Amino acid sequence: MARLHSANGYWLGLSAAYGTTLALVTANEWPWPWLLTIFGALLVFLVIHAWLYGQLGRAPFKDLDPGKDSGLAILTIFPVLALLVRGSPIALWAGPVLGVIVCAVSYVCLKKYGYFRQRSCSHSSGHSD
Repeated sequence: MARLHSANGYWLGLSAAYGTTLALVTANEWPWPWLLTIFGALLVFLVIHAWLYGQLGRAPFKDLDPGKDSGLAILTIFPVLALLVRGSPIALWAGPVLGVIVCAVSYVCLKKYGYFRQRSCSHSSGHSD
């Protein structure tokens, strides 16, 4: 099976999954078993997505720059906002709005601070910015 090589496609898939999951969890008052099912489906998607883009294994992480991780810390505020809004009267419209905002912000943050290991036919690696 051919592997995908576009960093933009990889970041877009991750951002869309994150935004969709937060929108669903925020807008719906589902019981915990359903929420755990959503999180499980997200994890399966993320593993398949990373495998298709060749980002699994030890090799993608051996040359990480520890200074780049701090830019992604802003993405932790969105689950907190989702938990604060969940169950309130505004959750039905705020959940999808939060999901779109999360998708856009996480894409920009991942594009700027994220790490994507390029793979070529000769198995060389590099960063894409």
